[in-house]
Amino acid sequence: AMGGTPNTASPCVASNGTWHLMLVWGHGLPHYEGIVDSIHDSVPSAWIAFQKVVSIKSVDDLVTEVYSDDVARVGGSHIASKTGYLQSVAAEVGVLVVYDPFPDFQEYGEEKWAITANKHLVDLKWAVRQRFNPKLQPNAKRDSKGLYSHNHVVHVSDSASGVDEILLFLGLHATTSYLRSHTEIATPWFLPPPRTYGVERVRLDSLRIGCAVSIGKCRAGENVAVGDSPHYAFATGNQALYADYYREGRVKGYLTDDHTPKAFQRLQSQFVPDEYPSCVCGFDGIERRSMILVNEHNRVLEGAHRAALLMTADHEEEVEVVRVGVSGQRVADCAVSMLDTDTRRPLNMMETPTPSSPPPSFSSVLDSFQSLDDFGVQYVVLRGQPLQREAAHPDIDVLVANYAQACAVLTNHLCPPRDVRMQGIRLREAYFDVRTIGDHYYPSKWAEQMLRRRVRAGDGLYHLHDEDQYYALLYHAVIHKGKIGAGYLQICQSLLSDCALTADIATWSTCLQKWMLGRFEFSETCHNCGESFLAEVGLANTCGDCENSAVPKGDSLLDYQATVVTAFFATGTGKHSRALYRTWMQNTLAIGDPLVMFTDSSSLASEIREFRSHAMNRTLIVPTTLVSAEFYHEFGGKAFWESQLLSDSEEALHRDWRLYVVWGEKSNWLFTVAKKESLFDQTLCVD
Repeated sequence: AMGGTPNTASPCVASNGTWHLMLVWGHGLPHYEGIVDSIHDSVPSAWIAFQKVVSIKSVDDLVTEVYSDDVARVGGSHIASKTGYLQSVAAEVGVLVVYDPFPDFQEYGEEKWAITANKHLVDLKWAVRQRFNPKLQPNAKRDSKGLYSHNHVVHVSDSASGVDEILLFLGLHATTSYLRSHTEIATPWFLPPPRTYGVERVRLDSLRIGCAVSIGKCRAGENVAVGDSPHYAFATGNQALYADYYREGRVKGYLTDDHTPKAFQRLQSQFVPDEYPSCVCGFDGIERRSMILVNEHNRVLEGAHRAALLMTADHEEEVEVVRVGVSGQRVADCAVSMLDTDTRRPLNMMETPTPSSPPPSFSSVLDSFQSLDDFGVQYVVLRGQPLQREAAHPDIDVLVANYAQACAVLTNHLCPPRDVRMQGIRLREAYFDVRTIGDHYYPSKWAEQMLRRRVRAGDGLYHLHDEDQYYALLYHAVIHKGKIGAGYLQICQSLLSDCALTADIATWSTCLQKWMLGRFEFSETCHNCGESFLAEVGLANTCGDCENSAVPKGDSLLDYQATVVTAFFATGTGKHSRALYRTWMQNTLAIGDPLVMFTDSSSLASEIREFRSHAMNRTLIVPTTLVSAEFYHEFGGKAFWESQLLSDSEEALHRDWRLYVVWGEKSNWLFTVAKKESLFDQTLCVD
């Protein structure tokens, strides 16, 4: 589940932590588990959100991606000398996504070598290298840094900068993904927060644990009773069996959580059965019940290790679990004692099941931001905390580099052209107020800087750099509103001390004008409602008068004669290798014409951006699924298409009914784009 700490007497507040990425190069993989354990030894508060060994297509390409900022700062020759040894190591890399809730940023180096880095991870990096860097000669001695060689086994990011870009390059999820959880119960990032659930009491010996690999009584892909699991073996003293199980599951890529034997030991030493189910404070500042999650067949979806530890006390004991997919009792709020310590029965829980709540807005909003990350949309939150929205300000203010792409990702549809009067995108549980470069809401060059300097914050979202945040709030108050919003003064005072701001907005105007001078010009927009303050900076009061404003009413693209509409869905029916399809895709996407791509693959988006880097201002990726296609529903859905496959004389060749839907939906995709005439000038759709 989302990282956090057990509930204490202290209030639960959001962490101002930072994400880091550790890459274990091929020659370090034999020491992988020792390196993972070193993270906890060096940074006990760190949370390893994800770990996996992945194959890489090209060591050169990965090195270029990892060290792109360093090359720009200190030159390519230095990086080449640092990484040349990687040409001879295995084309695999261990990926560890680490969150440090209490970073200690310090300055290192001078002039072009100067960096700001988290000391915790810097110390960890050198501790790992001192322990595991290889000896190049049998009689090698340690150097002044305590190293046998500079053939470093790990790369560790200094900060969150570049972490998501590398993860997406490797085809993995951005860091936003790992914060996803239900608002009431702690759920792991890979398990969609349940829309409905019920709290039930079940016997521990009725629970089943899924087997990732075949070890002991476990058979890969099957379920075993908790008492027959490697987890229970560990809890009762047979740690070697669990160690073998975890190692094989990790090597095969099935186990990606931080469940090493050493991590299990830490859990065992800290776990108090009588306190189950306890509350944990998430890094997002939300308290949740940490409970065992099960499906309709009593298979444990989350909490197998805790189930094993609980079972060591009493095989037949009844414990409370969360059954997903049903409408039943809700968990007690963390402010209320869940258990009567004498009877271990729930307190203040109704005997009659009541429907559980609709999907929490937190998860829906986080999923939306995760989609923006997955499809490579550059965004930054302009104001507030979107994951902790208040009734007084329910909308989510964001700035994006590409409005059309952001809208397509958020809605899973091709959107109409942007209208400067109302750029909002309404989803089921959130309203995104979307600004973009060139709409003059903020000066265009400043908007570009905002996106360039954005910072991944503890809530997993991109927020403004402190300086941009400070003056963006001043700009919003003075130019957009003509008044100071609730809480703005306290926020600004906590960010910087550049000006002696007071509750008098005149002090804000003076400070803003001084800062803007020589940096950016004030922008005209029909959202400027600052009244008398607008005249001070030479702007007209065009508040709400979008028709007569000089601001462009929408996005304008160059005039091209054709727009290419295409799609990619991995149905498993291809007649050629994935590598050959990739080559063809690269050739096709090299054209300069506008292109719209429909796909269900977020991992494909990174390749599209790579092959369309010359034309991203006229490229749209539309996330969709085949089961949402018009052609799929026109004939009755899955049952019909499966019957068509059985009737196909070339069933062995076509192999999957989804191929028919792709064929049939082509004309609908073309029509969808053709209807958006003003999306591209003089659109001629070509399949």
